[in-house]
Amino acid sequence: MNSTPIIESTSEQDAVVNALGILYENSQDLSHQSETRTSVFGNVASECVPSSVLRPTSSQAIVKTMLESREATLRARLSFLVSWIWVSYFIQLAQRVFHSFARPDSEYLLLEDIQNFFSTREEAVAAFTLLDRVQNGGVTIEECEESCLWVCF
Repeated sequence: MNSTPIIESTSEQDAVVNALGILYENSQDLSHQSETRTSVFGNVASECVPSSVLRPTSSQAIVKTMLESREATLRARLSFLVSWIWVSYFIQLAQRVFHSFARPDSEYLLLEDIQNFFSTREEAVAAFTLLDRVQNGGVTIEECEESCLWVCF
C-alpha cells in the first residue's frame, strides 16, 4: 500500500479529492497485489495438483497412464504365471498319484489298485469316485489330472 499522507486542505472539497486520489493509488496497488497473489496461487496449484488433472493431454499424464497400464499388464501376467505354476504342480501331482497306484503298463487306475491303501472300502470308493470323472470304472491319466485340477481349483 502506498501511504501518501493526506494534505491538509483549506476546503472540504479539496480534502475529498485528496482522499479519492489516495484510494485510487491504493486500489492500483491492491489490483497489482491481487494479480500477483493469483499468479502465486496458480503456480502453487499447478505444482500440487497432479498433471493429469490440469492437462490430460500433457506428456507427463500420457506417460503416467502408460506406466499404470503397463503395471496392470505385468500384474495380470504374474497372476497368470502363478496360476500356471499351480496348474503344472497339480498336473504333476496327478501323474504321481496315477503312476504310484496304477499297475505297471496299465492305461487305467482301477478301484482295486487303491483299495488296499484305505481303511474301509467306502473310503476307497469315495476317493475313486472323485477321480473317475466319467464314471466308467477306470481312471485314465487325463481324468486323474482333470480331477486334481477340479478339486484344487
